[in-house]
Amino acid sequence: MRSAGLLLNIQIFLVALAIAIFTLGFTYFTLFVSLLIVTTSYPKFVVPRNTLLFYIIVFMSGSLIALIMVLFNTFPDSEVKAVFLRNRLFLIRILFALAVCLFLMRLTWERVLYLLFIIVIIQVITGVYELLFTDTTRISMLTSEPSAAAMYYVLLAPLMIGYYKINKSARIWIVLYLIMGLFIQSKALFLVIPILILYLVFKSDNKNLKIAVWGVLIVSVLSIPFLLGIKEVDRLVYFIDILKEQGIEGLTEQNKIWSTFTLRFSSVLTSIQLLFENPWGIGFGSFHWMYIDKMTSNTIQSTLTGVEIRGILNGELYATPKSLFLEYAISCGIFFLLPVFVLAKRILSKAIPSTIKVAFIGVILISLIVELSPFMTFLGVLMILSHKIKKENYLVLP
Repeated sequence: MRSAGLLLNIQIFLVALAIAIFTLGFTYFTLFVSLLIVTTSYPKFVVPRNTLLFYIIVFMSGSLIALIMVLFNTFPDSEVKAVFLRNRLFLIRILFALAVCLFLMRLTWERVLYLLFIIVIIQVITGVYELLFTDTTRISMLTSEPSAAAMYYVLLAPLMIGYYKINKSARIWIVLYLIMGLFIQSKALFLVIPILILYLVFKSDNKNLKIAVWGVLIVSVLSIPFLLGIKEVDRLVYFIDILKEQGIEGLTEQNKIWSTFTLRFSSVLTSIQLLFENPWGIGFGSFHWMYIDKMTSNTIQSTLTGVEIRGILNGELYATPKSLFLEYAISCGIFFLLPVFVLAKRILSKAIPSTIKVAFIGVILISLIVELSPFMTFLGVLMILSHKIKKENYLVLP
């Protein structure tokens, strides 16, 4: 029994580590962990039917539509290899997410939270190291960039608040993690966290919680001068001011608009146009060529300029929607949007604890802004937790 327990703990650590470093691009380690899960689960593979269908529909729609686009010569032959490579990337992402769900089904809901807690420990340790021993002002906590760390934060922070109530020994790590979020300094996090707080206040009947939140809001208002001094927030405010005064045509290098802003804005505009034009989806890997087509046509975003945009048009860089949610949405069309709607309806029902609801809303919102994170894995974690907990109230916030 001891050896079986030790083996399970090793597997839990490896899965937690694979999730924590997912954005760093260690593909072979990701595949190794996925294979380990499958082999140790054999011959009993248990995954909720809705979860399995979700992943199958998303991958099959995105890959089949891409194949149809290739067969009908929708884009140049030079793009075909890139399309297949992009499909391989999405296959790895979805297979890993499915493998994680398979593993989580072997655990109790407490052990699932324990696995997520290990990710928190890993991120706290690396975050503290960054603050103490590097020159960075924005921590990434073993992810590829601060915005990726922000998506981890909006998933883990609400769930760890629930775990805080049932594991006293974990409390110091959880408190440290909640504080560490301030040092991520991600624009996405600044936009999403207030929405999540307001959602909690709206849903909660606890007067003490409402008083505490009002206190946070007051402190936040008093902190505006400090926030405006943060480079990332200052850039965002300047971007909004130019957009309001001069419109899209004003988003140029002459107005000192950072090229990352113009690239992201043009990518979002192109994504929305493609989604309306192709509600069935364009397939995984098709966005790059279609972005170039839009930017070289008479479209509203073609006036935008920047180093990254020129790099894409010159064939030096690869275009993506700069949003995980949008990339899945335009790739799979309604075959992604409809399953996500069904999932949202199920998770946001009254039977699901508030912490899971908040984590789900946060992941969806921040996926509209962030493009580097295990988005499908995070959705899988929330699907498995909601499946296991159902009508129990272990994680409900006070």
